[in-house]
Amino acid sequence: MNGSIPLQNQADVTKTNIIRQVRFILYWENILTSVITLLILLMVLLTFSLYPGIHASLLVLLGGYGVSLTFILCFFIFCVAAGKEPYNPFNNWLTNFNLDRDWILIQLSVLLDLSSPRVISVLRLLFFFNPRDSVTAFVLLWIASYFTPYISLLELAYIAVFTLFTVPKSYELYQEKIDRFINKVLQHISDVKDRVAGTGKPNQKIE
Repeated sequence: MNGSIPLQNQADVTKTNIIRQVRFILYWENILTSVITLLILLMVLLTFSLYPGIHASLLVLLGGYGVSLTFILCFFIFCVAAGKEPYNPFNNWLTNFNLDRDWILIQLSVLLDLSSPRVISVLRLLFFFNPRDSVTAFVLLWIASYFTPYISLLELAYIAVFTLFTVPKSYELYQEKIDRFINKVLQHISDVKDRVAGTGKPNQKIE
């Protein structure tokens, strides 16, 4: 790490890069990268759904070994075919790889920056910082508790993965149509509220 650059600045750069990479994958800017990432996530989820936790973890690690070994063997074959001396393509990276203190602090700083707002939001709901929001969250959790016997954590993970890989790109492609539909739904809800409240004055329709 470059000691002349403040750790906070390095953390900001790292966070920006992580967000850019996540967007790169979720918005299918490179189809092959997104497909491979999606397949890996689905394979991991499928493994954990078929086997107990510890066994599934070992199978995932063995799968990592298999992928690494396959890549190295293919690289060896490519070197031989090209008339070069075979070597492990990971050696240079592993030789220079170092988990120094600054790198760990930067990763922890990024993790805190990304998670702190969400943790604070949950705590505010839990301790009635805004009573209306807390009561709403309580009612939603109470309703959700009736559905939890019928859905597992892994099923929610499947839904989350498919949502992350479909909704952002779909919204990017059809943003205008989706926004128009949402505005119409919100307008209809507002009209119903007005009628229930007795005003009888629906809002102007959105074309």
